[in-house]
Amino acid sequence: MERFKNISGEPKRLASTSGHVVIVGEEFTDVPDHLVRDAFAKGLMSETVFNQAKDEAKKSILTETQTETEKQEALQKKNQAILGALSQITEMVNAGQSATPAGNKLIHNGTPVLSAVSELAGFDVKRADIELALA
Repeated sequence: MERFKNISGEPKRLASTSGHVVIVGEEFTDVPDHLVRDAFAKGLMSETVFNQAKDEAKKSILTETQTETEKQEALQKKNQAILGALSQITEMVNAGQSATPAGNKLIHNGTPVLSAVSELAGFDVKRADIELALA
């Protein structure tokens, strides 16, 4: 079982034909394995991806040599591009697509594929980058 949350805070309903119903909002919520794919398709963020990205992003920011203002501006632009890419992936999955225009798979094991996020964002994206954008 994986835990998910909706980064927008708006509650999203996940339901299966077996009768399981889970409402996922701004707090991490347990999602049964058979609803994980649906959770990602609805744009929800898994706790595992969230924590990995958060840790890596913090390390990355600490090693940059830019001024604080430059760091914040660059980070804001980067986060906007990543959030836009994740939104595009969600829309593509909801539309029944399984790959990006360049052929990168959108979702693997219920998780957005980094190569797809990178393609749509326009630069190499790491899990830590996603976490930071979602924080």
